[in-house]
Amino acid sequence: MNSVYQDYPGFGGVTVQGFRSGSVIADVNVLIDSQEEAEMPLEVASVLQSAVTSGEGMVGDVEVGGVAYRENGVTVDVVVCSASCHDDMTCVSSGGECRSFCTSNTEYCLNGGTCEDRTPTLECNCPSDTVALYQYSGKRCQNGEFSVFFIAMLAAACALVFIVAVGLVVRCWPRGKSMSMNLNGVPVENQGVYNVAASCRENGKV
Repeated sequence: MNSVYQDYPGFGGVTVQGFRSGSVIADVNVLIDSQEEAEMPLEVASVLQSAVTSGEGMVGDVEVGGVAYRENGVTVDVVVCSASCHDDMTCVSSGGECRSFCTSNTEYCLNGGTCEDRTPTLECNCPSDTVALYQYSGKRCQNGEFSVFFIAMLAAACALVFIVAVGLVVRCWPRGKSMSMNLNGVPVENQGVYNVAASCRENGKV
């Protein structure tokens, strides 16, 4: 029993009040120290019922045939129900409305979503961190996609890489060899050949 309620807000322990004849029926008190409004007995009992359901009738090594709570001296059975209940959610009833509670559906909201009790079902508030890698949406925050912040940062990184690459290409691109021209428009390195050819023409050798 302690393991079932160990994560329940304000859980202070479980005390056994006694056993009743017939099938082994244990009367236990679940101690809850809460600063908020008094906990609904059905909500507290729903945590145990959820553990029984997920364990297929077992809680640890103990087989549990049913869950009930006492209110004003009256024993009220807790049963699993499905009316107005979403998939992957445990809903319970004590003879009245079918309800679900966040405390008995701790894994209903995914990816860091925050659970809120919305009679008769639950609502998940998905994380709204603008600098996170993913942004989540959907009934259970099950849909993930890249955030606008991540896409903007990725675009900025790609632009920076492109600018650096262009700079390196410009810096390392081979440049043409410059030539100096004399007054006759002949490259300086060819000036000697030009002079020889001009001299030959003057002497009538060409």
